[in-house]
Amino acid sequence: MPDQPVRFFGLPEEYDRRDLKRAYGRLIKVYRPEQQPEEFRKIRDAFEQLERWLSYRTEDDSFEFSAFGISISVDLSEESSSGSFTSETQEPHKPAVRPSLEETLESHTPEEWFLQLTAKPEKDPIDYIHLAIVSEVIDGQPEQSFLNWLCVGLKSFPHDSTLHRFVTQYCSQAETRDQAADVLNLICLAVPPARRLLLTEPLWDYLIKTDFATFERLWNDYLQPYRNHYPEQFVAILSAWLIPAVWTSSSDWIDEQVNFLENHADLVNHHLEFSLEFFELLRNYLSTFKKLDPEQKESVHFLQFHSQLQSLCLSDHENGLDEYWEFQRKLSQTFPDWSRRFQTQENKSLLQQQLVSVWEWSAHYAKQQRQRYSQQLDFEQATRCSREWIQSLKGSISPQIVSQLSFFGWMIAQLTVCITALAFFNVDSSSFLFVLVIILGLITALFFSWGFQNYIERILTNSRYQIKVRPEALKFLQLNRPTYWQLHRAFDGWLVEDNPQVTDFQVYYGALVLKDPALRIYRTALDFE
Repeated sequence: MPDQPVRFFGLPEEYDRRDLKRAYGRLIKVYRPEQQPEEFRKIRDAFEQLERWLSYRTEDDSFEFSAFGISISVDLSEESSSGSFTSETQEPHKPAVRPSLEETLESHTPEEWFLQLTAKPEKDPIDYIHLAIVSEVIDGQPEQSFLNWLCVGLKSFPHDSTLHRFVTQYCSQAETRDQAADVLNLICLAVPPARRLLLTEPLWDYLIKTDFATFERLWNDYLQPYRNHYPEQFVAILSAWLIPAVWTSSSDWIDEQVNFLENHADLVNHHLEFSLEFFELLRNYLSTFKKLDPEQKESVHFLQFHSQLQSLCLSDHENGLDEYWEFQRKLSQTFPDWSRRFQTQENKSLLQQQLVSVWEWSAHYAKQQRQRYSQQLDFEQATRCSREWIQSLKGSISPQIVSQLSFFGWMIAQLTVCITALAFFNVDSSSFLFVLVIILGLITALFFSWGFQNYIERILTNSRYQIKVRPEALKFLQLNRPTYWQLHRAFDGWLVEDNPQVTDFQVYYGALVLKDPALRIYRTALDFE
């Protein structure tokens, strides 16, 4: 982490949050987490340190309300704490300490305390929380009584942080998801529009993954009309929602949200840019996949990869993420079983190319969900070991010898057929027709022999790649673990240098390694071991 983060980001002495985010955005466009995770972590640490300094500078009249990973500054200047100074030496008034609910229930039954609270003419937020908790244990109370009391409290105290915390925890419980629509109807009618999304985001997230029809209906009722009033909230949430929405929602709804995000591009930070790029890759991949006939979809060799992608994007609990991680671990251990399904040459399909790219991005997405990055080589280390490995590749002369022998053999066979035909038809060797046929036969023999030689050489070299080079590449990736991006950079830089030791064999097989989709997936899976 930089010793002087302010100078490191190039900020003025009196910088504000906008200056910091702009400087941070410029740096992370250069140092992306999927390409240079170590540098990205250092930049992120420096950014978070400066953000803390900013919060200390302004904490006298505001605090940071953080929910669902979104930090929103909430002004509390008008909600002063109880008591105030009347002089420089006078102590502030301290309210009487009220007993806890546990202490109260030692001297009252739940029914008695519930009746006392309901009869109380003026209630504070703690009273509504006690009413909500006690109502859960009293027989005869209506369903959702707990939530009803919290909502009544929110109508009277819409900015109370304690009530917000209880509602947030209630919405985050797995049991609440089964009643997501009813819960959203209650809360959204009780709280101001500015709070609806922040307090209930887990339920919206659950609905967009499982029941888009209900999600869209509630979205149009409670969120859509206020989207442009609170763009900071909606930009962050929608960027994340597009990933599950691409599997479940209508294209019209997605297009509408993409247009909204494009109109507020200044609010999109690097983390959100990752979500948007992953969404675009997913959208293109699914567009290609949907064009396949039903029979073709069933015959797709990597349909299991498709299912894991869908499960990851629509997962609403840790089990789904665990399943994806376990699948990646199996990939790293069973390479020979599944790698044959992926073509390494030009005949690989567009769908396969898109799947491999999406799979790499899905791995970064899964690691972000657990805020975990694998330990990887820095750029210099990766470049050095990658170049050393490419230079260590040793070629075999057998493909060239066999292909050249096939060339001469095929050419002699063609000329023999030609001369035999001339002799069969008893053509005079001094005639013009004889010379013409010999010339045409020679040209034809050269053309077909050259094509046959290339075919034989390609078959033999690809066979050697599968038998010899690919296993060596597997060992290299498992031992050193450079990213595929680092391997590309090392190979490209090695080629442009004035290096007389570069052989055609190393160029050809190095290119096959870089284009091998199975190796790209294998390298990704190694991070999950």
